Amino acid sequence: MFSGKKSQQTLAREERAQRRSLKNTPSATESSPPPSQDLVVVNWVFLPLLDSESCNVVEIPRSLFEGVSKNARKKFAKEILNDYKFHAEAASIKFHKVEGEVNLEETSRSGDKTKNRRIVHLAVNALKEASTMETEDVAELPEIRQYRKAQEDLATAIHDGRYAKGGSTQAPPIEIFHPVFGDFLRIVSDKGHQPSVEDIRNVQELSNLLSELDETNETSRNVRTRGVLSRILGVEIYDESNADSTRSDGVYTIMVEDKRIPVLLGEFKKELGEGSCDPSTQAALSIRRSWLLDERNETRDRCCCPTFLLAGGGPWLCVMGSVLTDKVIVQRLTDMMWLSQSSSEEAERIYKVARVLSALRKCLKTLTEYYRETVPRIPPITKGSPHPRFYPNPSSYKGDTGKVTFQYLEFLEERDDCVTFRAKITSSNEPVVVKFVSAYGAEVHRFLAEKGHAPRLRYYGPLPNPYEPLLRSPVTESAPPGLTFGSMKMVVMDYIDSATKPPPDARKQVEGVLELLHPAGYVFGDLRSQNILFDSEDKVKFIDFNWTGRYDMTIKDASGVPARIQKLIDEKSVGWAKPKEGYSHYPYNINLDSTIGWPKDLGPLQPIRPAHDWHMLEELPY
Repeated sequence: MFSGKKSQQTLAREERAQRRSLKNTPSATESSPPPSQDLVVVNWVFLPLLDSESCNVVEIPRSLFEGVSKNARKKFAKEILNDYKFHAEAASIKFHKVEGEVNLEETSRSGDKTKNRRIVHLAVNALKEASTMETEDVAELPEIRQYRKAQEDLATAIHDGRYAKGGSTQAPPIEIFHPVFGDFLRIVSDKGHQPSVEDIRNVQELSNLLSELDETNETSRNVRTRGVLSRILGVEIYDESNADSTRSDGVYTIMVEDKRIPVLLGEFKKELGEGSCDPSTQAALSIRRSWLLDERNETRDRCCCPTFLLAGGGPWLCVMGSVLTDKVIVQRLTDMMWLSQSSSEEAERIYKVARVLSALRKCLKTLTEYYRETVPRIPPITKGSPHPRFYPNPSSYKGDTGKVTFQYLEFLEERDDCVTFRAKITSSNEPVVVKFVSAYGAEVHRFLAEKGHAPRLRYYGPLPNPYEPLLRSPVTESAPPGLTFGSMKMVVMDYIDSATKPPPDARKQVEGVLELLHPAGYVFGDLRSQNILFDSEDKVKFIDFNWTGRYDMTIKDASGVPARIQKLIDEKSVGWAKPKEGYSHYPYNINLDSTIGWPKDLGPLQPIRPAHDWHMLEELPY
């Protein structure tokens, strides 16, 4: 048997370990020996189910299929399923070595009889349903079961929000890892972005093509789909065969240092649900498979492999984005867009799709430039050192005296959706915390920092973009209080060396901070112990201001606020005017686990009140 390469599961676990431990495990670089030039014919017979002993055959364990023979096994299984219409899963097909004579009566179908020693004799049987535990290589499984098995292990899971017993697969927004995704979202939401007349004509043609209930095979339909998409996006999209015998329905690649790099990958079905596979899930599996190929090791060791994805079935089409950090992250950048024209007046629908696809065209140019110009200059991963691939893209901010650069050092949480990092200022080695948020109470942070009860806030604002901004118009959609739309923001603050345990007067200090906040018209909201630190001098510091902001001082809480504080609030509320930014509310996705101890009247999108802060004070462990 030939020696095999690492499975995608093994490689994915190593990728994850590189960031977590800052130790690099080199991926396999040796390639399998070339196949023999001699022709070998494979002859098989089909065994009755569970009758291998009477047929005088010995099962060949799956573990013995390695290298070239492993790929051959997949081809055999696929051909058996397709040509002989087995009602079985590919993973359930078992191969056996023929030890003796096999009579026609002992088989359900016979192969050719021959004494030629250059013919390999195999016997085959299969179960209708297979256990996914039979194979460690999830790439062998049918798409939907491959996906489900991958999601059971966070080391191999695609972090797209779908989860199994392995745990949550939420991840940070992909626009913090590469700015091209944020640019795409801004262009799509910018009312000033207009598609050309030619764009609208091409989208109309795409609509006509995808609306047809076509009886031809999927391959023929995809050829025409790729042709129209190529014209709209201004790139050549073709189908791609991978080394593991899989095939992507459409891909746009470029050559970088003699290596073919995917910039866009698409998966299309004649209809949604056809083949028991969601095309968006298939696209996610395909891009993971594509980037874990050995030939892309060098590029993968330099960057987070940003890629746009297209997924569609019938007249539906969706744009997604993916990155590869220590995990595969795939996120939907648009909803599934309906392209069929259900009425005689569908101009607006065609126009909106044209806006999305013309925005994608601009961003493909940006991403192409990134791979050709920037990636070759990025140093590869170095053992024991933090590498940019595993961290967000922004590495500078605009300070009081100009541009300030920093280097990421570590994640400050072990959660896969962690957006908070320890870093250091390049010029001074000063430790800082860098955080990425959609909403932040910068006003409250500055207020407490001036009082000495929060780290110094060095920066709060848009994510720096190394490219010229394509379009920068803000999103102006209105939403219920507590929902925040728009671009991600970056926060940079001083890092606090915290004490090993709270001081004896910890509770009194926290109470003192609330006495400052509430009469000033502010609430904190998330008053839990993980958001309260005590510095090396045992002085309290509040550190998480995502929920903080103003509250309506003209409304009095029924209970819970100390009388002396309520009196101060009443005095300050005279002449109170509602602030322009509105009042603070709890987020729509607040974790209401009973062990946290939230007030009973608290819930998603509810106003944050001073009484809630005082209630949470009682829940603190000091």
